Amino acid sequence: MKASAVSKHLNFRDKSVKTLQYASRVLLGYYGETLESTTKSTLHTVVQNCSQGRKAFRLLKSVNMLQSLILPPSFSQDDALMSSLGNDDECHENVKKCREVAKQCESLELMCMVGYYACDNILFLGRAKILRNSYNAQFWESATFSFWAINDVIALFRGSVSLFTCQTEINRIENQALMAKEGERERGGEGLSDSHTTSTDRTPIADLEGCVTALLLHRKKIVRTLIKSLLDLGVSGGHCMNCYRHTGIVKALDKFTPFYQLFGKEANMNGNTGLCGLISALMTIQDILR
Repeated sequence: MKASAVSKHLNFRDKSVKTLQYASRVLLGYYGETLESTTKSTLHTVVQNCSQGRKAFRLLKSVNMLQSLILPPSFSQDDALMSSLGNDDECHENVKKCREVAKQCESLELMCMVGYYACDNILFLGRAKILRNSYNAQFWESATFSFWAINDVIALFRGSVSLFTCQTEINRIENQALMAKEGERERGGEGLSDSHTTSTDRTPIADLEGCVTALLLHRKKIVRTLIKSLLDLGVSGGHCMNCYRHTGIVKALDKFTPFYQLFGKEANMNGNTGLCGLISALMTIQDILR
């Protein structure tokens, strides 16, 4: 991708600002006590300005989401890959159920993102003094982070289901290739043209191995997406717990979950959530530049 095209990419601009925002949070979280007061003040200003600036990007991204809702859904490359690997009759029943669950999760993620952008845009308009009457910043901020955190939980679950589906398909096709090779050896290397060959043997071994290679690349992509979802959950979960810090649920989490110790406690929140957000932003930028 050319530099001019990248610079015009809305998501690239957003993630570039996000990198600066969360890099500043990392410095404040891990080295805040040793920094000079002027440096700390500058970093706090960078974080606040980047956060407010990114809301303008998200206002535009929400317009893109509305456009995608109006347009008919496209057939993704992932769907095309998984559909080309076998007919429904050949797939294990659990695999077909997992695919349905993954599709339902995608719909839930879309609903959460609609709620997230709606609340975030209201929050942006309120802080810009456009909305004044009955505007409760704390309520809309809590709602925004709640939708974000729920979306990340669903994305993490969907990624796990997709990984299971992909691995099951890999095992199935590897078994097919193994059976084809054994059948070829039993026929003494006469090839796969014998009239008594099974449906498995009629599948070219090279094509089966090519399917396995494509699935291994697909699995690598799923694992990368899972890692990013986990990092995003660290950020959204940390913000969400900060909004509900004084509620009974968060106080209970303080005693029972290490997640709260890492991302909910005020002493750890800036550094750990900042690091997760920074790595997630860099991963997205890397995907855009590919």
